[in-house]
Parts: sequence; structure tokens; C-alpha cells
Amino acid sequence: MQFDLSPMLKYFTLIDCVDLGLRVILSAICGAIIGLEREKRYKNAGLRTHIIVAIAGAILMIVSKYGFIDVTTIDGVRLTSDSGRVAAAVIQSIGFLGAGVIYVRKESIIGLTTAAGLWATVGIGMCFGAGMYVLGTCTTAIIIIVQILLRIHHQHMPVQTVGIITCSLSKHNMKFNDLAAKIKEIGGTLRDVSFQRDEVKGNIVKANVTFSDSMSTLEHVDILKSLKFIDYFEVYPST
Repeated sequence: MQFDLSPMLKYFTLIDCVDLGLRVILSAICGAIIGLEREKRYKNAGLRTHIIVAIAGAILMIVSKYGFIDVTTIDGVRLTSDSGRVAAAVIQSIGFLGAGVIYVRKESIIGLTTAAGLWATVGIGMCFGAGMYVLGTCTTAIIIIVQILLRIHHQHMPVQTVGIITCSLSKHNMKFNDLAAKIKEIGGTLRDVSFQRDEVKGNIVKANVTFSDSMSTLEHVDILKSLKFIDYFEVYPST
């Protein structure tokens, strides 16, 4: 039995091969553009990840379109499988990468934009793999413009700071309404309050606190440090 190392060369000319290679190269370039913007913002999925995702989308789309040409051209052979399933599987499989860059820190959900960018990047790669150069290029430009414009918009929005505070009401001779009122005076809002009764420390309140104002996280830390009735706190910016 003889093995043909390059069966596809029977069905593709040199120009066809150059065109397919160009599709992969263009998808890598567009993936790099999106990945560079993410990497400059110190995101988990950066330049290399987006390039690989775009290339993977392109080559899998090419396989989906042309990978079965040697079977479909055989006389008497009828291909009943749907080659478009390969492209559909790409969309499904990108989910594990998206899940890997999304994580929850206290009340903050981080990585949603990067995950959406990965999803769009594989779509761009599939566009180039299908030979839709204009669509892939325009989509890349739109994504970059949206990322830049929304980042500028986000920079002018009030900084949201979230954290956790712990207060012994019995120790400071306070009621919960007093605590809520004092937090409100400094521009904070209490959320997800938990109550614990301790025989030694008395009534202990643990709650999430949210600040939405023009002050920085360090300024919020200084404010909370000045409140003697707060026994413990954690503060971090919400991104």
C-alpha cells in the first residue's frame, strides 16, 4: 500500500496554497493587534494567546471548508457528514479559554472583556480562514476602536472600591443602624451583611462595603483607618 504524503497538492494550485497561507498570516496579524491592546493593560490573555487563537480559528475554518475535498471528489463516494460541524466545534471549544481568564475576586468579576475578545478573535480567524478578508479586517478595526473608546470612557467614570469590614457592635456600644449611618456618611454602602453572636466579643457584624466616588482606593483606606469602630477591613479596587 502506498502512502501519499501530500494528497492535497492534487487539488490545490500554488496560488491556492499561497492564498491559504495568506489567510493564516492575516488572522495572526489581526489577533496580534487585539492581543497587544490586552497585553498593554496587563491582562492574562495577551499577545501570544490571541495570536494562537486567531491562527487556530483560521486553520480550523480552512479544514472545515477544504479538508474533505479529497473524499468528495472520489467517484462513487458520497460524503454524508456535515463539514460545517468543524467550525461549530471551534465556537464551542473556545469556551474553556474564556472560562480560564474569568475569575471572581470578592464582589468583582474580572476578565469578561478579555474572554469576549478571545471569542471575537477566533471568529476573526475563521473569517480569514473562509476567505472573508474584508469582514475579518473590519471586525478587527471595530474591536480595537471599541476597546480604546470604552477605556477612555472608563477612565472618566468614578472609581468603584469594594471591600469587607468587620465591626464588634457590643465592643463599641453601637447598633447596626448606627454602623450603616456612619458608613453612609463617608460615601459607602453596606451589602451582604452577616451577623455573628460571640460570647466573648459580643455581636459582630461582617459586611461588604462599596464606594463609588472620585476618591482613590488609598483615600478610602485612610478613611476606614480613621474609623475606630471598624476592627478589621479589606479594600481593593473593582476593575
